[in-house]
Amino acid sequence: MKERGEILRRFPDGEDRLLAARLLDLTDRAEHRNVLAFSRFLNPREQELARRLLEYAGCPKHILSGGYEDAERKALLLLPDYLEGEDLDEETLPFTVLHAGWGRENKASHRDVLGSLMSLGIERDTVGDILVEETGCDVILMKELAPFLRENWESIGRFRIHPEEKGLEELLPPVADEVLLRDTVAAPRLDALVGVGFSMGRSRAAELVRSGRVMKNGRQSLKPDVVLKEGDVITARGFGKFVLEEIGPPSKKGRLRITLRKFG
Repeated sequence: MKERGEILRRFPDGEDRLLAARLLDLTDRAEHRNVLAFSRFLNPREQELARRLLEYAGCPKHILSGGYEDAERKALLLLPDYLEGEDLDEETLPFTVLHAGWGRENKASHRDVLGSLMSLGIERDTVGDILVEETGCDVILMKELAPFLRENWESIGRFRIHPEEKGLEELLPPVADEVLLRDTVAAPRLDALVGVGFSMGRSRAAELVRSGRVMKNGRQSLKPDVVLKEGDVITARGFGKFVLEEIGPPSKKGRLRITLRKFG
């Protein structure tokens, strides 16, 4: 592995540097003690930072996992010599699932669930994805939180709950609603595609980008004129996510045909 200071110099931003230092500590622990070392849950931008860090560090054996394949928030697990990713089971993984039901007569949102957890002093990075359905929710969280929440998480909003631990194999991942959007643009700029993907004018799309609410491949992007390529993933807080599926040949008027796959 490269010298620690050399790696950290690649992350000059204060918050990124702190996270990089914590993740380097994990790689050192896994390497020198030959044990499983793991982070708390990382958001998509932090996962991208972790991937870059591990590349600089010589790609130690690791996986990113959030309990199911398409989880948005994932923990970084650095593996000892004697473990492979497929060897990890519920006994080994550092997270579990709590289910809270509220019945068909009640209704709660992702924000309601998260707010009730935060009100108990739970830190956001100890909680992974929150999967809300009609009669309840599944919350993926670090195992050490489960006993506390079983005893103290008593309500979401105005109604009572009785959280119970369940197995990861019982988890039913959400089925993403997808729709293909086709349009033409003068150039595959971020603001142009945000306008197509989220049904807004170019100027409003540019403002949304400059506000810091748009992420490209897990990293904040503040430049409306950045050019996208096929496979780029764009998310915008409060609007959703899309993938630039295809950039086709130009139309007779010289505009590019684009196809976006938008997720509900």
